[in-house]
Amino acid sequence: MSNFEYTLNDVLMYGIPVEDAIYPIITNLDVLPANIAFKMFDDWVKKQYPESTDQFKYIQERLSPLFEKYDRIYFDAPPSISVYTKAAMYMADWVIVILQTQVKSMRNGMECNTWNIWNISLMNLIRILKL
Repeated sequence: MSNFEYTLNDVLMYGIPVEDAIYPIITNLDVLPANIAFKMFDDWVKKQYPESTDQFKYIQERLSPLFEKYDRIYFDAPPSISVYTKAAMYMADWVIVILQTQVKSMRNGMECNTWNIWNISLMNLIRILKL
C-alpha cells in the first residue's frame, strides 16, 4: 500500500484537495500519507511564507477540512525544530513525544520541547490578540 496517488506533499505544495489524499486503512482509520518528496516542503513553505505564523496558518488552512470530518487526528512528526513539526504542535491539543533513552537524545528532546512549547504558546497568544 505504498503507491498512493496523492500525498501530503501534493496537498500542501500543489493544491490537491486534502480529501483526495485520504486513504482508508481499516474501519475508522484513514491516513494522509507522506513520502520522500515531502522533504522539499520545509524550504518551499519558507519561501512562500517567510513568517512562521503564516506557515502554520497555511498548513492549518489546507488541512482544515479534516478538522470537521474527524473526531481525532494524529500527526506523526519528527522530534525536530522543523516547519511541519512546529505546525503540528501549533494545531494540536495534545502532544506525545517519543525519545530514545540515551541521555543526549533525552536532553535534546527536552530542549526541543521547551523551545516548541514556548514559541507555540507565544504564537497562540499572538493569534488570539489579532482576532
